[in-house]
Parts: sequence; structure tokens; C-alpha cells
Amino acid sequence: MEQSIVFVTNQCTMKCPRCLTASGPNNQNLLRPGDVDHLVDGFVHLCGGEPLLNSVIGDILEVLVGNGNGVLLYTALPYGFDEAVRHVAEEYPTVKFRFSTSQYLVDHNPEHIIRTCQMYNPLRREGREVGVSGYDVTAGWFPEGVPVAKTRCCFSGRTSDSDPLDVGPELEVVYSDGERGRARLIGAHYVEARKSVHRTSSL
Repeated sequence: MEQSIVFVTNQCTMKCPRCLTASGPNNQNLLRPGDVDHLVDGFVHLCGGEPLLNSVIGDILEVLVGNGNGVLLYTALPYGFDEAVRHVAEEYPTVKFRFSTSQYLVDHNPEHIIRTCQMYNPLRREGREVGVSGYDVTAGWFPEGVPVAKTRCCFSGRTSDSDPLDVGPELEVVYSDGERGRARLIGAHYVEARKSVHRTSSL
């Protein structure tokens, strides 16, 4: 099965210093449904930025799921998007979820871990495939019933455009401006980072 990574947007409410794609509130690239209609019968990693910021995320999911793709949606669950996650879960029963966490997110959203658990637990009870991942100390801050996959801490796309440990197979990539390509996982994020808009005054 062909695997793809799709950057739905490089916008995000946060500006995490470790963000691989250097996403942030001043970024503007947003995918449209037509940018993904060539993806058929594969498995799509749907990420960003924060995918739920794209106002047509439902239409993008409709195209991808309708084309027979498995979909894994990555989100950091910023405030206000809980209902969006619930809606996606109800509308698309096959969509899987991966919730991201970090100390930066906790520092800026003190209820981040609580709210993540409040989304994780009901989905798991419903038998949905859902996971939580993080690269720093927050992986140990979750209750025992919410396992957190600790991921390797890569260089940020804000400070680097390459990673010597970027290994694995090449993936089909759709970037947030609609451009297509092929790249390994981390390399794809760094290409996306170069498309981002950085304004240090917004920090």
C-alpha cells in the first residue's frame, strides 16, 4: 500500500520552537480538496501545521476516504477544536487519530494534558485507533491508562533544513501549497518548513 504524507496547512495557533514544519499563526498555505484527489487506495498521514485550522478539512477528508484511503489525522488539540475532533470521529469512522503533546504546549495551554485525555479516552472506548505522541518530558506526565509514544527529537525546521537521521522509505508528499514531490519523512517536513512564513515579531 502506497503511503503518503499530506500537509493540510502550515498555519497553527502555536509557534512551538521544536516544530518540524516551522508552522505558526502567520503562515498562510492551505490545501484544497482538489489537491488530494489523485490519492487513491493508499494510506495518508494528514498533518500540518494544525490540520483542523483548514476550513475545508471535512471536504479533504471526504475526498481521501471516498477514494479508499486509510487516514491518520495528526492534531495538537488547540483550544476550541475538541468539537471538530468529535465531528470528524462521528463523520468518518475509519479515520485514525494521533494527538501530539509537548512541554511547550502544556506551558501555553495548562489544561492540554487533561483535554487530550478527555479526547483520547472516549475514542478508545469506542474502539477507535488513537494514539498520543511526544518527544520530551510530557510523555511521563500522562496517567497510566494513556500510553504516550516517545518520538525522536529532531532538529526544528526553524533552525535546520536537513537531518542526518532522516531515514526510511520515500513517501509521496503533498505540500500545503499544493506542490507534490517525494521525500523521506523528516525531509518532507523540512521542505514544508521552507514554505512557511516566519515573523519573529509574532513570538
